Formats: sequence, C-alpha cells, structure tokens
Amino acid sequence: MTSTHSSNPRQLLNLRIVRGPLLLEENETILSEYNKRIDPEQIPLQEFLHWVQDSPEGPAWHAILESHSRGIVGHQCFIPLRANCQGKPIVAAKSEYTFLHEDFQTTKISGFEEVGRPTHMVAANQLVQRCQTEGWGPFLISTIPSLRRRGFYGFIATDFHLWECLLALRPIAASWHTPNLSAWQRGCLLLVGAVQKVAWWATILLIPANTGLCSMRIDDSPLPARNGSLSFFRDVDSLGWRYPTVDYQRMALNAQRDEYVIYKKGSATQYLRICQWLMDCKDLSLSRIAGLIQVAREEGAMGVRWAIYGSDREANSFVQRLRRFGFLCVPRAITLQIKSDEKEFLSPEAWNLTDAMFSFHW
Repeated sequence: MTSTHSSNPRQLLNLRIVRGPLLLEENETILSEYNKRIDPEQIPLQEFLHWVQDSPEGPAWHAILESHSRGIVGHQCFIPLRANCQGKPIVAAKSEYTFLHEDFQTTKISGFEEVGRPTHMVAANQLVQRCQTEGWGPFLISTIPSLRRRGFYGFIATDFHLWECLLALRPIAASWHTPNLSAWQRGCLLLVGAVQKVAWWATILLIPANTGLCSMRIDDSPLPARNGSLSFFRDVDSLGWRYPTVDYQRMALNAQRDEYVIYKKGSATQYLRICQWLMDCKDLSLSRIAGLIQVAREEGAMGVRWAIYGSDREANSFVQRLRRFGFLCVPRAITLQIKSDEKEFLSPEAWNLTDAMFSFHW
C-alpha cells in the first residue's frame, strides 16, 4: 500500500494504492459512488466483487482518493487479464470503475501539489506504475468518456474499427433501447427491424427444428488463439470467470463441438449479444443463424447483436455473411487509451478483440 499525507488534509486528497480485496465497507462505498454516475444500470455488489477479486491472475490494484470530510471521492482500478500473444503468456490490465467526485475534479493530491497534471491523471499514473512492478501490461482504458477525452498520461489514443451488426426481433424495443443512436437512426432501426422480424418469422417456419445447436459448459475446453494477435479469455479459468453461467451461454454449432459461440443472454430490453466465437465465416450458415435467432426468441430478447472488430479480410467476410442473412451492419470506430512499453501493442491490428473486452456489465 502507498499512502501520502498532508499537514492540511482538509484541502488535499489522500491517495492510496492497494491491491484487493478491500474492506467490505470500502467496496460498498466505491460501488455506491460509481453507481450514482452510470445510467440506467445499477451493478450489484456481488457482481462487482466477482470482477475485482476473482480474476485468474488475482485481484485488481486500486487507486483510492479520499477527502478528510467526504471519505472516498475517487477510484480507479486495473483488473489483470490473462492473455496470450504468439504463444507467450501476458498479463494485460483493463481499467474499470473509474470515477472522481464532481466537487474534487481539480483538488490536488497530497504529496503531488506541484504536479501540473489533472487529479485523475496523477492518480492513474501512480496506479499504472505500481501495476508495472507486477509485470503487468499492456494497459487499456475504455471507461468514463468524460475522463477518456481528457486523456491519461503515457496512454496513446487508438482507434479501433468495427461493424455493429443488428437483427431486431422486437423493433419498437430495439429502436428505443439500442444505445448511441440519433433520432433518425432510431427511426431507421424501427423500419428495418420490422422487415427483419417478419422475414425471419417466415424463415424459421421453413427451417428444420433441429438446427444442430447444443449447449456446452462455458469452460468445456479452451479457445485457441488466432492470427498471432493478443487474445483474451481463451483458457478454461478465464472463460469460467469472464462468463458466469447465470448470464452467459456457450453453444456448440456442430456435432463435433469444435465450433461454437458464447453469448450474453437477452431480454425484452437487451439483445442476445455474441461475445466470443470460434468458426470460419463460410460455416456461418442459414440454419445456424436461424438457431441463434430461435434461442433469442425463446429468451424474449429484443434481437441479436454481433460486433465484428477489425477491417481485415476475415472481418469483412463475416460482415458480408451477416448482411446476407438480413443483419443491419453499420461501421463504427471507438477510441481507447493504450499504454505499453512494447510498441506493437499500440496498433489496433495487434489486438484480437470482441465485445467481451469492453464492458463487464451489459
């Protein structure tokens, strides 16, 4: 643990760098303050503790900012993620649960009064330095857009290109609950979704009931890394931790059970969301898509969402295949902050990413 103190604590923040698990009351305060700043989701305590304490690589490191009068007013943590790149094991780290109370955005940290950087940047830099002593890296920050736009010291803003591929089964719900859409885009999704719903309702009537899909244990077998890129959630321990069975399902796509998808279960206000998969795009058949859509219908999901990251030939082939089956595919780019002593990881092509990497709460 690292602590700094001041002769005038009422006007300065105290910074603690500590590796979890934290005291229960500290976890409760951090989660409560974080939940106040997200909308509309409220993360349960047990779910929060699962992510910050139970990673196969051990608990997260936390940077906690405290005020003499208000207690905990800021927090950031890096969760260790077991990764693999070209056969080499790596412990990457992802930032989560970042907040800084609005009243303390410019308050100096005790021991760092002369540092000209913003408060959140000073705390993040100290946290990264501590994590680096554990051999962690590269580091990824994808949370809190307001802080991300201001940047973090030593992090490089990196654009990742992807295709958002959507198929609506509840067009009204999809147009209302799909995030990050403008008014005209919601209108388009409503119209396209109505066509998708009718077309797939008729298609499923013609597709044989036995589509060959069957449930598997999440951690039934490891997922091989592909293309020599930095890959996540491939070993059985990471699979079991990242995809709790209460919310996720792994589905075999063939009798040999060597092709499968892992998805987040849907609801009336959420898509069935494909998180990770192992298959060749040419094996993405009509019957398999029909099987996934049938699962989504049985769960009452508002549709199916499949985000394809990258702009290489394989990614483009997947997108073209999904379009052929009626998915609405729209290009996007997201900017993430990356820090690494190895320059190769500053390129988006070095990362094998899926939606599973960007948010533990959907």
